[in-house]
Amino acid sequence: SQLEQEKKRLSTLRAEAEEKEKHLKSLNEEREKLRSDEQKLLTTLREISLLEKMLKSSEDETESLRGDVESLEKRVARSQSQAKEIESVADPTPKTAEQLKTEVSGLEGHAEELKKLQARLESKIEDYETVQRTGSCPTCDREADPTIFVQKIRVKGIEKDEVADKIGQHMISLEEAKSLLEKKQQYEAAQKRLGELNEDILQFNLELEQKSKKVDEARIRYEETDRK
Repeated sequence: SQLEQEKKRLSTLRAEAEEKEKHLKSLNEEREKLRSDEQKLLTTLREISLLEKMLKSSEDETESLRGDVESLEKRVARSQSQAKEIESVADPTPKTAEQLKTEVSGLEGHAEELKKLQARLESKIEDYETVQRTGSCPTCDREADPTIFVQKIRVKGIEKDEVADKIGQHMISLEEAKSLLEKKQQYEAAQKRLGELNEDILQFNLELEQKSKKVDEARIRYEETDRK
């Protein structure tokens, strides 16, 4: 009958509606799952980007620290080489630089006195030679026997030669003292530099230890980041 047909059609439509509703529900669930997966993917991408930056930062830090360590190692080696070279230089004299300066000053003063004495002797010899040549004193114009000045000229000449020899010996001693003073000053300056170098070496080694520790820490961070 027509009623039964209508009932049958209604039943079919309900079944179709339920099926479509189930399908729609399934689509909605799938869509929510896709949204969730999309968020997870975005989160993962952000984490990957962050890890890549951290990894790059660790690599750069490690490379920079290794460069610092290498530079410090070279500075330590250079300072140790200079210190070893200075240590091999012997002290030229047990005297202090001040004692040597006093000696130089004394020798210079004595040499100056001898030069003045030499000048006075030369002047006196010139006077005697004038008397011998003219027969009169150049100072008072009195007549004088030239023959008696021959011996005087000879004696003063001997004195002048002796003074000249002393001046020569003093000049040699003076040059030796000045040379020794210069070497002593160079030695003392080198010893001061040696102290500075040893302080530098201690500081460099301390910095090297700290940098090496940082390199190890950076390497550990790098490995941890790489494992992620």
